[in-house]
Amino acid sequence: MATISLFRSQAEGDFTEEELQMFREVEPLITQRYRQIRLSKEAMSLRYRFDDYFSEVTMGAALLDHKGKILKANRTFNEYAQYIYENGHIAESFVTQDTVDISSRYVWGQKLLNYFGAKVISKPERVRIECLLYQFKLYAQAIYSQNSVNMNDVECQHLIFLVRQDKVRSEEMLDALKLLTPREMMVLSYLASGLNNTEIAEKMVISPFTVKTHLQNIYQKCQVSGRSELLTKLK
Repeated sequence: MATISLFRSQAEGDFTEEELQMFREVEPLITQRYRQIRLSKEAMSLRYRFDDYFSEVTMGAALLDHKGKILKANRTFNEYAQYIYENGHIAESFVTQDTVDISSRYVWGQKLLNYFGAKVISKPERVRIECLLYQFKLYAQAIYSQNSVNMNDVECQHLIFLVRQDKVRSEEMLDALKLLTPREMMVLSYLASGLNNTEIAEKMVISPFTVKTHLQNIYQKCQVSGRSELLTKLK
């Protein structure tokens, strides 16, 4: 990483054993501090060049501080988070207590991170989100973290990736879902979670007759004969 060389003139003679011992004790402290400075600079660079790195990628990316607040996020991250909110059967109390404030710029992404809490950073492998034809996974990479009472934002930033994977390979079904209205997508989401027409009506505060009308439109657009065939294609 770096080299520090110390020399003595011939007249000064060799280093004593006590001095050599001091060097051995000081070396890890210098190395640790150098690593802190280097990684902190990388964290700062990532924050200021985040858009250059991640604005065009097809996976969601977000940079968090040690409190879980989004410092930067790309458009894909926010779009995925909004899709999860609308189709993932997450409770209406989407933002839990004692969470960070939600920036209007990253509203959906911050809601998602607040909902899952510390697991996003500490145990992201436990976060699996099922949404209709897609499943989402979170991955976390600590840029730098240390146990210190003087910890600051730069020393403890986390890079979060939100990755979407297809659950169904049917291109016809994927194309059909693009034809559904937001209300029809909501009905479909509740249907896929196992709710009946009455329960869907209660959730959406509409009549069972309206739910039935939405379902008929969904069946037609998805070119299926009814509920059973539709659910089979969604599995």
